Amino acid sequence: MIARALVHEPQVLVLDEPSTALDFAAALTLNQTVRMLIHLGRDIVLVSHHPGEIPPDIRRVILIRDSGVFADGDKRAILTDQTLSQIYQIGLKVKWSGGWCEVKPV
Repeated sequence: MIARALVHEPQVLVLDEPSTALDFAAALTLNQTVRMLIHLGRDIVLVSHHPGEIPPDIRRVILIRDSGVFADGDKRAILTDQTLSQIYQIGLKVKWSGGWCEVKPV
């Protein structure tokens, strides 16, 4: 599906929950593809409910809540214990590893 979209040379590639219904291996392959596209200079909008799916190469995040922007900015500044706990309304702990955001319940 990504190859089909790229044939038309879009300025921005929008991926809405792209790993939904993929098994673990397929999700990893998808992630590698997204990272490669970013490194090739493609602009990508990645929609996800899972912060852990955001590749290290994506620097800006926008959190949406109640149809409005809840937070917008640098990924590390936005994806914090406090912000994610507020948006998901559950106690969460954020840990960073190699540019990946790992989120666990408190």
